[in-house]
Amino acid sequence: MDFGRNRLQFYIFNQILTTMPNFIVSTTAKSNQVHDENSMCKHLPSPDHRRSLGWFSSSESAVAEARKTFSEADACVHCAKR
Repeated sequence: MDFGRNRLQFYIFNQILTTMPNFIVSTTAKSNQVHDENSMCKHLPSPDHRRSLGWFSSSESAVAEARKTFSEADACVHCAKR
């Protein structure tokens, strides 16, 4: 993509990446909580026990993605706002 020629497209892409939270899921079987990685939640799993889900506009969308792999996944009550 030639961002020099299409600044509006770059601006829109940049706004999406900076406003949508990046979600992760805990890979610990006991937990499988979905967290907003940018929230600085005190309950984030250690880096060894997390899997990136990507950017989503809501925690509901992130939980739906997590449940494709972890059927019991649910949103963290501390950082993934419903």
